[in-house]
Amino acid sequence: MEKRGGLKWIIFLVVGFCVFTEGNVRATNIDWYITPGVSFIIPDADRRASISPGFQIGLGMPASKSIHLEFTAAANTLPQEINPLEFKQRGWSLDGLYFFRNRPNYLAYGVFGGGALQTNFSSEKRYRSVFNAGIGAISHGFFGDRLRVRTDLRYRVDESNLLKQDRFGDWVINVALSIPLKSKTVSDEKESQHVPMQDRDGDGIPDSRDTCPSTAQGTAVDEKGCTIVQDSDGDRVPDDSDACPSTPRGVPVNESGCERDTDNDGVPDGEDLCSHTEMDTPVDRTGCPVNAGQSVHAEDRDGDGIANNTDTCPDTPAGAVVNANGCELDQDSDGIVDRLDQCPKSSKEDKVDMAGCKMAKVTVLKGVGFDAGSDRLLKESLPTLDSMAQALRRYPEMVVEIAGYSDNSGRDEANKVLSKKRADAVARYLIIKGVLSANLITKGYGKENPIASNKTAEGRALNRRVELHILTP
Repeated sequence: MEKRGGLKWIIFLVVGFCVFTEGNVRATNIDWYITPGVSFIIPDADRRASISPGFQIGLGMPASKSIHLEFTAAANTLPQEINPLEFKQRGWSLDGLYFFRNRPNYLAYGVFGGGALQTNFSSEKRYRSVFNAGIGAISHGFFGDRLRVRTDLRYRVDESNLLKQDRFGDWVINVALSIPLKSKTVSDEKESQHVPMQDRDGDGIPDSRDTCPSTAQGTAVDEKGCTIVQDSDGDRVPDDSDACPSTPRGVPVNESGCERDTDNDGVPDGEDLCSHTEMDTPVDRTGCPVNAGQSVHAEDRDGDGIANNTDTCPDTPAGAVVNANGCELDQDSDGIVDRLDQCPKSSKEDKVDMAGCKMAKVTVLKGVGFDAGSDRLLKESLPTLDSMAQALRRYPEMVVEIAGYSDNSGRDEANKVLSKKRADAVARYLIIKGVLSANLITKGYGKENPIASNKTAEGRALNRRVELHILTP
């Protein structure tokens, strides 16, 4: 049988060689894996056989950052079209997979390899060399990189002599699973050894999720990778143009960021009981006209016994004990009213949290957690961070370090990288909640400074934490 097949030979060389220069990406951190799957063979016309399924199983391992080596055994039967006889094929090949493109949902790779193929036809057995080349894609890992799905298209040549034209050329479609032989632990630190994503601007947000992939180095960014516009009071007026950057949240403001004052009497609408007073009319502190030194509106809106026109805190909760100005009592003057103060005898010099207790130099942010192997905050973390942000906003001069820690599972360097990213995620959330970015420093310590034993699951869980360290006196 003499065949030329020049076009297929060109495809064989181009796909098997040129694609190898396309790019260079890391495939995975898994050491050994198996690839059970099925094949669909579209046979060479000269075989006079029908399209047929087959089976394969392979054993693979990474040879470098982007190249994997795989040993694959395959079996299939090709029924002939002209008689009831069959080609029974058994073979093996040693293949190289080169991963050249990383996308959010998959990795693309080229494959090139060779081996041997035994073909049984009636009572005759033939042993021939076989070579294959193609291109394929594999999904990113499911269940913490414990399972992947892949498919590829290959052109397979089997022949008695590579330098001669005596050969068959088949197209082979493979669909297989990729299953690691060495399962990763439940520890999210080891799971973090997932396919690293490209991050061109170094802001901690992979390019695949970065809406603003060219952010300037060192700029604080949100979850989409875009610059955070500082808006301490959340009134949608940036701090750099906000004349009143501490306006209470939810209060309507004007274009300058200050509370609205419809009648321009100097009393914001939120406190003005007479919001349509005529221009230049003398008013009391409630915004109502004053007649001969007496307020015409001496109501007591919060029922604390202090008339609105002399009540500094006219919205005190019902039943609260107030002072002569109508405000709740705060015996230790720490800014937390006695009704909410769990430490009512704090020193005036103490920096206190929202419970009124002195903030420790080192505070473990209990309840703050992340998705396994990532820096994405769990929803259960937000109440703790909201309370901490509220406390930090009270001390704009205080500088703190947000420190991320891991247990001792996995590689030290990977743990440090992940713990740093988690500290950055906490910092980004606090900045969104109004904490000054200049007052926040982040650092990933990895497995350093454990607070419990790493020999037990409970101890490792305690060591996977985020702490807040107060750096200023």
